[in-house]
Amino acid sequence: AEPAAAEATQASTPPPPPYESVVLDDPQPADDAKVPDDPKLESLPGNPSVETESGALPAFLGADGDVTVEVGKAIKVGEGMSAYASYPVTASTTSPAFKSETSSVSRRFSDFTKLRKTLQKAHPGVIVYPLPEKTVTTSPFHPEFLEQRRVGLDTFARAVAAH
Repeated sequence: AEPAAAEATQASTPPPPPYESVVLDDPQPADDAKVPDDPKLESLPGNPSVETESGALPAFLGADGDVTVEVGKAIKVGEGMSAYASYPVTASTTSPAFKSETSSVSRRFSDFTKLRKTLQKAHPGVIVYPLPEKTVTTSPFHPEFLEQRRVGLDTFARAVAAH
């Protein structure tokens, strides 16, 4: 008699609300962790798979003409132990709300990290797009490493600008 009563109780219980991801703090991803597949994010600018048939970028990556952001090729600043990579970041807009159509600054990886942490604090519970790995497995100025990091920073900047 008890299993039938349990089944009747389960049948009258409404289903749970839709699943929502909420990040309350910033756990460190495992070495083999991957960002969940998202068709809007899995390909990067300059990669033919991200462009539409017309060759335009999808709206998520700034094709709507409002604000677009691009992280350029890294530039080595300084020499020896004090050397670091700096990335030119260019923002463009057609919106009359801005004084200038184009603005450029130069930023280090640590500046992107500070921006991400600031966004997480300002918008608790909102998932902020991840940055590329900080860990360097080759020379920090190896061209392939710098390009891989640039692509990750570019994707991060475009995702932030899209919101």
